[in-house]
Amino acid sequence: QLKIERTTLRGRIRELAGRAFNPGSPKQLGEVLFDDLGLKVVKRTKRGPSVDAEVLETLKGQHPIIEPVQRYRTVDQMIHTYTDVLADAVRDDGRIHPTFLATLSVSGRLHSTDPDLQRTPLHDPEFRSIREAFLARDGHRLIAGDWAQMELAVLAHLSGDEALSEALRAGTDVHAHTARGLFGDPITPEQRTIGKLVNYATIYGQGPKALGKRLGVKMGEAKAWITELFAMYPGIAQWRDDTLRRAQADGYVTTWAGRRRYLPDLWSGDPAARARAERQAINTPVQGSAADLCKRAMTALAGRLRDQDASLVLQVHDELLVEAPEPHATAVVDIVRDVMESVGPLDVPLRAVVNEGATWAQAHR
Repeated sequence: QLKIERTTLRGRIRELAGRAFNPGSPKQLGEVLFDDLGLKVVKRTKRGPSVDAEVLETLKGQHPIIEPVQRYRTVDQMIHTYTDVLADAVRDDGRIHPTFLATLSVSGRLHSTDPDLQRTPLHDPEFRSIREAFLARDGHRLIAGDWAQMELAVLAHLSGDEALSEALRAGTDVHAHTARGLFGDPITPEQRTIGKLVNYATIYGQGPKALGKRLGVKMGEAKAWITELFAMYPGIAQWRDDTLRRAQADGYVTTWAGRRRYLPDLWSGDPAARARAERQAINTPVQGSAADLCKRAMTALAGRLRDQDASLVLQVHDELLVEAPEPHATAVVDIVRDVMESVGPLDVPLRAVVNEGATWAQAHR
């Protein structure tokens, strides 16, 4: 289906361009957009006019060729990154057997290769069909357990912020809660998305420039949102300052389980390298602690699943995927939820959403 759509899009793009060319080639696409069609150059790179995703979004509406090109890129990415790679990785038993590496990622999460299943999209509806291709074997079900707002729970534990902790204890949607603080009530879905991105900007150590670029707003507006966020959650602002100060004194940061990440660039003379290390000093204790908790849950789960003839088959981001015999599926759902929610201890509750289905897409809902 994707390859048929890609062929159709290629024909439509060439028709709109008035000539044959490869829409997957940035150089050829740039020649068509800016030389042949006369569109205004938005930004340049060392190799010439840029045609990256941000540029195409800016040019949207200026010529009918832009939207087919954007769709072509999405479809082409799905083919090259997912469907072809997954199809090539299927072995004689009809299954995929990646290699899992425990020490490659600096965050502490598992990393998979041949193929890299950690890149399989989870939340984008566009990619749901790819997750439909992951099937439980005959007589079995897939059980997907996903921690809800896990990194925010870790952040609340590390920072001790009362407002964030109270929201999590009450089972509040923290992204919506933040959005209401920024915009008032009621909020739109778009405003909730802004609240979510502002929340995660604190986790990733982003400043107003990076956040503004991500949201497509002026830096001053992004800065005002960050300031408002810290007013809502003052413990987070204090924790960030304290964490960075300790990292600069010690040369490393520590995760929940005591793992250290050394950051020598905190004293770099290169401002870009130093800024990157400062972001890592904020981000690592949160993401690294989430990885610690995930690995602990996987270890605890392994023993309890054996009694149900079930097995853990995949870990992606904050999700664990288990395959269980159909008669045991309901019991396994309860076991997965119990383990994921009790893996702490943290000062705030961890909550897990657990479902089962015949495919990964059905189980992840």
